[in-house]
Amino acid sequence: MLRFAIPLFVVAFINIVFAIIIFSRRRGRVYNLLYSLATLSLAGWAFGLGMYYLDGQLSNIRFWVNFLYISGTLIPTFLLPFAITFHGRKNLKWWQYILLFIPAIVIGVMLFKTNLIISVVDILPERHIEYGLWLMLFVVHFIIYMSVTFYALIKKYVRLTGISKTQVQYAIYGTLITSILGSTTNIILPVFDNFSYFHIGPYFTLIMVASFLYAITRYRLMDIQSIVFRSLTFSFIILFASGLLTFITAFLMHLAGIESLLFTSIILAILVAIGYRPLRNFVERATNKVLYKKSYDPDILLADITKSTASLLDLNELLPEVSKAIVDAFHCDKIGFGLINKDGTIEAAYYEGFKKEAIDALVYYKGLSQIMSAQFRQYPGIQIIDQLKTQYENKEYEPIDVKFLYMLFESDIALIIPLTEKEGLTGVIVIGNKKSGDSYAIQDINVLNIIAGQTTIAIKNALLFGEQKQFAATLKHKVEEATEDLQVANKHLKQLDQSKSEFLSIAAHQLRTPLTGIKGYVSMFLEGDFGDLTEEQKQQLERIFRSSDRLTRLVDVFLNVSRIETGRLDIKKSKVQLEEVLDEVVNDLTNPAKKKNIEITVQKPENPLPIMLLDKDKIHYVFMNLVDNAIKYTPKGWINVRMSRSKSLVTIEIRDSGMGIDPNEIDKLFQKFSRAEAISRIHTGGSGLGLFIARKIVEGHGGRIWAESEGDGKGSSFTFTLPIIE
Repeated sequence: MLRFAIPLFVVAFINIVFAIIIFSRRRGRVYNLLYSLATLSLAGWAFGLGMYYLDGQLSNIRFWVNFLYISGTLIPTFLLPFAITFHGRKNLKWWQYILLFIPAIVIGVMLFKTNLIISVVDILPERHIEYGLWLMLFVVHFIIYMSVTFYALIKKYVRLTGISKTQVQYAIYGTLITSILGSTTNIILPVFDNFSYFHIGPYFTLIMVASFLYAITRYRLMDIQSIVFRSLTFSFIILFASGLLTFITAFLMHLAGIESLLFTSIILAILVAIGYRPLRNFVERATNKVLYKKSYDPDILLADITKSTASLLDLNELLPEVSKAIVDAFHCDKIGFGLINKDGTIEAAYYEGFKKEAIDALVYYKGLSQIMSAQFRQYPGIQIIDQLKTQYENKEYEPIDVKFLYMLFESDIALIIPLTEKEGLTGVIVIGNKKSGDSYAIQDINVLNIIAGQTTIAIKNALLFGEQKQFAATLKHKVEEATEDLQVANKHLKQLDQSKSEFLSIAAHQLRTPLTGIKGYVSMFLEGDFGDLTEEQKQQLERIFRSSDRLTRLVDVFLNVSRIETGRLDIKKSKVQLEEVLDEVVNDLTNPAKKKNIEITVQKPENPLPIMLLDKDKIHYVFMNLVDNAIKYTPKGWINVRMSRSKSLVTIEIRDSGMGIDPNEIDKLFQKFSRAEAISRIHTGGSGLGLFIARKIVEGHGGRIWAESEGDGKGSSFTFTLPIIE
């Protein structure tokens, strides 16, 4: 029976190695651990069956039969929670794991303590198993657990998209084929007293291993492709060394005529002692050469990026520093920054590792900025080029421009990282392949997302700084050509320019850059990238995230004021249904109003308003500011929003039953940094800029805005008009 046992031991060994590889990478993932345990159970099944054929003692054979059947029980027991947690949103609770394992525990007790499942094991005239009355418990357990496993995987396959869907697809393929063939040879046929193919079952586990290996190397399953490549390379070298030692042994004992086993062993020991260090160095050099494996610390990398983005305002200094940090961490062979100009063209602001012809071919590709903008609108986030190419070839993805996708792939570009602001795409970072040949891991993608956010703000600051320098130089030149009166005015303008520069530097540079890092880190914690969190920790982190978000909005308010001051308030008009904007605002603020027992009512014209040319986001800001103010300064009562139209104007009035306003203070409400005295005593957190910005937005649309109140405690009314321009 040795001819059956040895192949089974080889199968067991392969499954054990595969389980160790999976477990050794990202141990914090529960489904990695569960699949490793399922693979170890497959190894136990193969090993137990091998010992069943190898061992000659009847009592021992009975033990190995029980061992292989309990291993067979554990396979679906681990696969079911794996299928539930794989690409899932949450893990199972501890008591759910206990419930799932109770049947396996019962079957184990029945196997090792009773004859209810395995009745008799015979070895003469040939090895044979007679089953007990409770065999069906084992069979039903296997069928139910595997059925639920496939149901969970198929449900995820239907729900998921992209590479995640493909990963689940190969998990289904390998597991389904292995379970059907293995259960046929080792459950169905033995039930009908046919053990002719009993030894073949574990061989089919190699199909599952192969399927998962293919998904790992091609589709980044479980994010362990690097360690798989390293393990395979190392195993090949060790097998080569083992074969060499075997050849030396055979030569000494047979060809050289040395019959003494002791003498041969001494010679081999000397060879191993002498060759250990060179062999080890050779293995390390070989694996490093093949894989170029060098890890990086995300915290140190992000700290370096933060330092550069916070301290450098010259674009020619900023981009090389960011590039160096990225290249040093990821060992990519090329990197480039493309920035979108005001005329819509893309400029190669900085690059290294690219040939100029390749850069020119990419930058001057017809309609490049439109292709990029459309691509990131349809498929937001970092674009992984080889993954997109594979999905396109598998008819799972349709790129905006197929020719451009292949052009990126042939240029050895691995990632395209968007640099986006509220206004849209402002540029991209293009990164080449790693020198090791590894794919970019999930951790790499998350870190690069944070870097992209910080770099976007830093580039914007650098461009603003450049504009300020250019503006100052131009202004100085003009003033020098002007009269003495203009030189006096120039002194005043310089003071204003200095104040404005300091304002921009503090608001945009010192606040937004670290805030992006804070929000990125908190987001990674909340998404579980650094491990599981307690409920209290999640609540505190969510509080930090909300506070950071509020501070970011406050900074945006200051930046809007800065744009207004410098005449750069950009009104981007498009066709808008004004009632829809109002409905969005009322829906967003209904809950805060309910918490204060405030009723919001809306009155609209009988006939719908025409589609108007407006800047939707900025008009949304005006609505939000006025209704939100009404909620803040109304302790309880009501708020009425009335919308009416005349031939050429739409009038919107927000009236409340709140605190009211001193009539003497109404005129200064819409001035910068101005708040009513009574209101500022009650709500100290306001900036005094909201109504100022709202007035500028309304006036920018050709309308006007005003406030009315009969006095303290008598409510107030804010009204603004917009011209009907269709």
